[in-house]
Amino acid sequence: MSGTAQEMKRHPRCRRHGWPWLLCSLLSLYGLPGRTDELSIHVSGLKQPELSQVRNRVAAFDFTGTARLSPRRLQKLVEDVEKAAAQAMRPYGYYHAGASGKLSEEKENTWRIDLEVVPGPPMLVVASTVELTGEGAALPELKQWRKDWPLGVGKRLDQTVWEAGKQAALDLAQAAGYLNAEFTQHTIQADLDRNEATTTLVLETGPQAVIGEVSFNQEVLKPGILELIPRFTEGQPYDSWLLEKFRLDIWRTGYFEDVDVIEERRLEEHPPRVNLVVTAKARNRNTYQGSLGFGTDTQIRAQVLWNRHLLSSRGDTLDMGLGWQQQYNEFSLKSSYRLPRHSRARNGGLLPA
Repeated sequence: MSGTAQEMKRHPRCRRHGWPWLLCSLLSLYGLPGRTDELSIHVSGLKQPELSQVRNRVAAFDFTGTARLSPRRLQKLVEDVEKAAAQAMRPYGYYHAGASGKLSEEKENTWRIDLEVVPGPPMLVVASTVELTGEGAALPELKQWRKDWPLGVGKRLDQTVWEAGKQAALDLAQAAGYLNAEFTQHTIQADLDRNEATTTLVLETGPQAVIGEVSFNQEVLKPGILELIPRFTEGQPYDSWLLEKFRLDIWRTGYFEDVDVIEERRLEEHPPRVNLVVTAKARNRNTYQGSLGFGTDTQIRAQVLWNRHLLSSRGDTLDMGLGWQQQYNEFSLKSSYRLPRHSRARNGGLLPA
């Protein structure tokens, strides 16, 4: 019996005459709702992180479509899934991995591939060269990185570790101001027959960058006040930690809600220079706080605080608080007024009056 006739048998309303019969025939050819195939893939034989890697690679073959899967196409999918799984193992050093897929029909139109992956022998590093050159070659953090390099002789060639290690070195160099640092050599020579690898890494740090001009884009304080904050001077070696402290110092003044420190890197200069542009958004000038409590020594007590974070463009602030306690019906009033001094504090912050 033909496929069309089978569909008509399943749908008694279809008759062999007129347009209803033609419509049913077309629907049976292009797939009726409920007649589409589904395919899922289940991976075994691996541990993390290789398991997730293979799962992600073969997930592209999961199938939920609007058509039927022929036996030939199903077999082709099994073969493609096996190849994809084996290739997914290569970044972890398994260049001779094998995968075997077993196809089964869980229920009508629902297929499953049970994929067993065997990693096989790993590719090992038989020779490893890691060198530091340039002005920052003596940086303690980089020397420690070189000492702790995880892909030495005898280690499995894990390319995820390779890439992470390279990035760690660049991060260390750039944090210390070597913003032009790069690997002038980064090669992996793999011998698939011997299942061996030779690796070479040469990091050139380049010159250390210096801090250039600092400019402020804000309309809250008059010029000369925020300029007292920086913990560094122009021409000082670049240090990412100091720049983060600089941003926090500006925010801690209490004048701003958001603070952005934008680096304008001029790495083509000698030495490389980084200018800083500070953009700050003013916070709400007034904040109010209230509290209500009870204590055996005060009975009921209440407090109201008012903070005026900016009285004028000079940066002066005013705090006032009013308190009351039921015991003896006592009231208290406190206030404070602060005006930044025109001198630099030891920690880089603004000095109160």
